[in-house]
Amino acid sequence: VLRGLNPSTTYYARSYAKNSNGVVVYGNEVSFTTSAPLPGVRCPGTPTVTDIDGNIYNTVQIGTQCWTQSNLKVSKYRNGDSIPTGLNNSQWEAATAGAYSVYENNLTNDSIYGKLYNHYTVIDPRGLCPTGWRVPTDGDWLALETQLGGSLQAGGALKSTLTQPVQGGWFLPNAGATNSTGFGGLPGGAAQGSFGYDLTSNSFWWSTSLSAPNLGWMMSLSYPNPYMVRNTYPRNNGFSIRCLKD
Repeated sequence: VLRGLNPSTTYYARSYAKNSNGVVVYGNEVSFTTSAPLPGVRCPGTPTVTDIDGNIYNTVQIGTQCWTQSNLKVSKYRNGDSIPTGLNNSQWEAATAGAYSVYENNLTNDSIYGKLYNHYTVIDPRGLCPTGWRVPTDGDWLALETQLGGSLQAGGALKSTLTQPVQGGWFLPNAGATNSTGFGGLPGGAAQGSFGYDLTSNSFWWSTSLSAPNLGWMMSLSYPNPYMVRNTYPRNNGFSIRCLKD
């Protein structure tokens, strides 16, 4: 294992073996380039967190809040119970319990954007985020918005600067995107069962807060403007999840 390597650097290496007679045989030279450093500041003492499935998430400190730096991918509640999936559109529409979907059932989308959960999942008492972490409330999203100077500035600070045709990129113009926080918001879209919408143009994240029995508060970002928008949506929408440290 190679340790202490610099980011964004190309290295060249070759193996060798030496026998008891002192003869040295060299292998072929190989090269590799280390990835660019992730933007943002890791949370002190908690640079990563692992969910019950073994998925590892980097963390990012924004003001006094510690967030996961990518969307949740977990398929189980914290106690090990599986979260239902594979619902068809009518089953998803009628569901009153937790469920998740993957955009267009494409595992590449799962890898890039994470899973899309209905609102019943995020308030299930079995817990969705790792121990010591939680799905944010609308008040937590509001605190983030305030920390970043209000909704007009916050969206750009939270959006990834990647644009299409780069995999995971936003539609142009990706207005205002700087990702100055390191939050790295990607345009993961939303789902209602197997029906997905708004991939590469919008992102949606649930809170645990309700505005009415069938409406949950959420936060969204979109490609044509730099705003962070808090709004309410029907609870049967499948949205992304970011976890917040308790």
